[in-house]
Formats: sequence, structure tokens, C-alpha cells
Amino acid sequence: MKRNHVFALLFALSLGLAPVPAVHAADASASGAVTGRIQLTTGQYVGNATVEVKGSNLGTQTDPFGYYRLTNVPSGPVVIQVMYTGHEPLEVTLEVPAGGSLTRDITLNPRSDVVTMQKFNVNEREVIAEEIATHEQKSAPNIKNVIATDAFGDITGGNLGDFLQYVPGLTVEYSDIEVAGVSARGFGSALTNYTSDGAPLAGGDISATRRTRLNHLGLNNLARIEVTKVPTPANPADSMGGSVNLVSKSSFDTAAGSQLNWGVNMFANSKAMHFSKVPHGFDRELYLIYPGVSFDATWVVNKNLGVVISGDSAQQFNEQHISTTTWNAGGTGTGASFANPYFQSFQLTDNPRDKRRKSLTVKADWRVTPNSVLSLGVQGNNLYVHISSNTFTQNAGTNGTPTPATGTRMTFGPDFTNGATGRGSANLGSGSQKQSAIGNGVNARYRFDNGEWNLNSGVSLNKTRRFDYGAPADGMFNGTSIALRGPVRIEFSALEPDRPGTTRAFDNNNQEIDLYNINNYIQTAATDSSYFYRTGVEAADLSVRRRLGWLPFPATVQVGGVWSHQWMNHRCPGVCPHLILRWQLGMIASALVPLALSVNIK
Repeated sequence: MKRNHVFALLFALSLGLAPVPAVHAADASASGAVTGRIQLTTGQYVGNATVEVKGSNLGTQTDPFGYYRLTNVPSGPVVIQVMYTGHEPLEVTLEVPAGGSLTRDITLNPRSDVVTMQKFNVNEREVIAEEIATHEQKSAPNIKNVIATDAFGDITGGNLGDFLQYVPGLTVEYSDIEVAGVSARGFGSALTNYTSDGAPLAGGDISATRRTRLNHLGLNNLARIEVTKVPTPANPADSMGGSVNLVSKSSFDTAAGSQLNWGVNMFANSKAMHFSKVPHGFDRELYLIYPGVSFDATWVVNKNLGVVISGDSAQQFNEQHISTTTWNAGGTGTGASFANPYFQSFQLTDNPRDKRRKSLTVKADWRVTPNSVLSLGVQGNNLYVHISSNTFTQNAGTNGTPTPATGTRMTFGPDFTNGATGRGSANLGSGSQKQSAIGNGVNARYRFDNGEWNLNSGVSLNKTRRFDYGAPADGMFNGTSIALRGPVRIEFSALEPDRPGTTRAFDNNNQEIDLYNINNYIQTAATDSSYFYRTGVEAADLSVRRRLGWLPFPATVQVGGVWSHQWMNHRCPGVCPHLILRWQLGMIASALVPLALSVNIK
């Protein structure tokens, strides 16, 4: 089929072909419309609730804000059925006016078939959030996990990556102790697509990939997270592994009106419980216990306009201590073998990590008409991470012959090693990075649904800058190497599985050297590096769905497309640009019978 014929077919289908009369269709002059909102007893409005006219093929699902609209409903008395996961199915009898419209809001009650169990106190907000997530997952057209952000309680620091590690089917990728990315279905994180309210997010990684870094993204502004593992033609083509959509909070989510939620927290490490400043690997003194704050404020101007403002500030200090031992079964003149190795070296590593993250999000929802909503969102994230790696290494060497020859030869046993004269070393090393990441984005989305036509369109722009300043800017090198001033002989004694009990050093005259006196060392090298990465993505999407009410069974046809432009600039200090362009056009036709048609054109 030629391409112009394909587009002609898509256009014809989107218009519903011709409204062929059917025995199940109601006469327009003798029909009306029913509209309203579906909410729970807590005041929470719910999306994807099923609303049907009993005894007919008329039915729909509520939009993300709980609104529904049924058209071509036969005039006179009708029974409306409403179903939602975890709640009693409800039937409401209405009198539909001919040629008019009737508004009826409906409140659902929890199921009454409760199994009596031992008393257990739970947070009502967490229960409702979990019910909504479960229903979203149940009503999804593909394999999807929907997780309410309240499902696991408070996540210390509000890091998105720390939350996603609890989602079934996702594998986390770490940067030291921090979750930097996640992968789905065995694919790497670069093949997992991330969106916020349907708008793609800038990667923010320091490599030429699509990988999205998660450590600068907050969690406080989100209502739930949708993880799609099996894409459909309506999903972006770059989500080979899967896609993660972050659904932000909305003022239309609940009937509770204006409200303010806030919290104060404190993050501390059990190995560093100090309330005063202490010195550590950054060559300065810092407080190791930090307070944090989070809030979300909902301002309901009226029933058609509302604003949600969310923000949080989190500071975390963590320090890793790593012990590394090396046993050697070879070397020159050592006499070692696999059956009788010797203890060669011991390295103690100290990795302090200081992270500070702040975020602010504003989202406004405006019901332009009874059938349409315009949403505008603005977000900003700021991340500062100071990472240091400090090592202290003692090495007996790999040569058992002394230098000079009059010195002491190597000897060893199961619990000691006496190195050869002049063959050992002791070194101090330090590496440091001051990373900063600044992300900001804006997106707008328009939704229209009158019961027959459903239109969903959006535009977005998201940018991230990630950089590490060089030595002139931050006053310190990225790496230094320090060694003893002369050759030494290293002795290890009272060996344990993770370290030697005692370590001693001797010069060529067999005089002991104090390994813990900084005056016995000299700096041998200093290195510096810096980088500056800019990543961004701009996108637009459009989806149109038409309900085919003239068919004898519930059916819809959908056509849509997406365009995105993703870029990356790396200055080191030159400019290394990377550019990714993508466009996709897809069509979906579906019915609530064993009938489906799926076409994807790229």
C-alpha cells in the first residue's frame, strides 16, 4: 500500500467512516447526555473507572480527574453502572432528558465483603493511593506496574531512584551507594524511556547515551509512577526495555479543597553520629547530620482552576570504609606458590559522599470547557555532590631479593610477611569530584473528551546541565599521589582475614619509619579534570481517539504521532555535540471483543 493511501485510511478511520445506523444506536432526537465525576468516600477523584448504561453497549471510562461523559443515551429512565477496583459496584437510576444533558456526581463505597483479621493500624492515605494504583494497573492495555508514591511510606531524602528499586521487574544500577539508573526486562538503563506526565526527560548523563540519571530527581511532587514493560504502538519507539512515566499531583485529584502537607526529616549515618563539625576526606570540617524539609500545597481557586506547588530539600552524608587484601602466588624470588601464597599488600579506602538536592515544582490545571482540561507544569531540580576517595596502601612488593644485596630477604608464613629490603612501598592517594547538576523543564498538555472524541496533545522542553569544575575554580585537584620519601621494607604480622594486625616499615639501614607521620611522605603527582555536559529534549505529541458507537459492540479507533529532538553537548574543553531526532506515527483500533488492529508506521 502506498504511503498516501495509508494516511487516507488513517484519516477516514479517525472520522469514524460514516455514522452508519445500527439497531443499537439511539435516535439523536430521542437521546441525551450524562456527565459527572466519580470519587471515593475520601474525596479522591479516580481515573479509569468504568461507567456504563445497563442493558446497552454505551460505556466509557473516567479521565485522570474523575470526569465521565456518556452521549447518545436513550431518553427516559436509565440505569448507570459504575465499577472500580476495591469498591462496591454501584447502580444509579437517572431520568435522561431528550436532547438535553444531565449531570450526576457519584461516590463509591468500599467493598463490604471484608475478611476479619487481627487489628492493624494503617495510613488511610496510603491505602487509597494503593487502590488507585491497582486499578490503573488493572485497566492498562498492556503489562504495566502502577505504584503509588505513598505505597512504601516515606523515602528518606525523596530520591526517585531509591523508590524505583522496590518496583517489581526493575533492576537498579548503582553509582557507589546511590541509585543512578534502572533497567527493565534485562535491557540497560539507556534503553528505558523516562517521561513526566507524558513529556520526555533530559538524560543528564555524562556519556553520549539516552540514559537518564535519577539522583537529581525528587519524589515529593509525584502521585504515582507507571512502569510499562511491554510497549504498544502508542508508546515511544525508543522504549525498547520499557518506559517509566512520572504522574505528578493535581489539584483535581481530590475534593478536599485547598490543603498543605509538610514534613521535616533528618538523615544520619550510624557510623558518623556527630552533632558538631568533624574533619573528613574533603580537607575541611562539615556537619554530618543534616535536616531536610518537604511540602506540597494545593490551592483550589474554584472548581475549574487549581494549582499544586511541591518542593523539598534533602542533604545526605554517607561514608564507606573498604578493606582490600592481596595474596600473591608468584613474584620473583619469593618462593610463593598457589599452595603457599604470601600476603603482599593491604589497602584501606575511605569514601565520603556529601549530597545536597533541592527541587521545586508548580502545576496548574484549568478546565477550559466542561469537556477539556489544560495543564501547565514547571519544575526545577538542583543537585550538588562532593565525592572523595582516599586510599592508604602498604605493599611488600613482588621481588624477594633485597636491594641492596646486603639487606634482608623476603620471608613469609600463614600469618606474617617480612618483605625484602628496598622492595616495598607505602602510598597515599586521593581522588575528589565536585559534581553539580541543574535540571529544569516546562510542559503543557491539553485533554478533550466529549464521550465521542478524545484528544490528548502536549508540548514540552526539558534541559539538564551537569558539570565538575577544575582546580582553578574549586581550589583543589581531582587526584593526588603521595609516597614515602625513599624505598622501604614492609612487614605484616598477626594477619587476619580482612587486614594485618600490625604493619611496620624499615629503610635500607633497617631503621623503622613511622608510617603515620606525614613528614615522611612527599607528593609525587597531581591531576585535574573538568567537564560540562548539556542535555536536553523538546517534544510534541498528539493522539486522537474516536468511539465507534454505531457498531454493535464497544469499539474505538485511535491515531497519533510524536516528534522529539534530543541533544547533548560535551565541553572538555572542546565541544562534542550529539544529536538524536525521532518521530513516530501510530494507529490503534481496539474493541471489547476478540478483534484488534494495530499498525505502526515509522
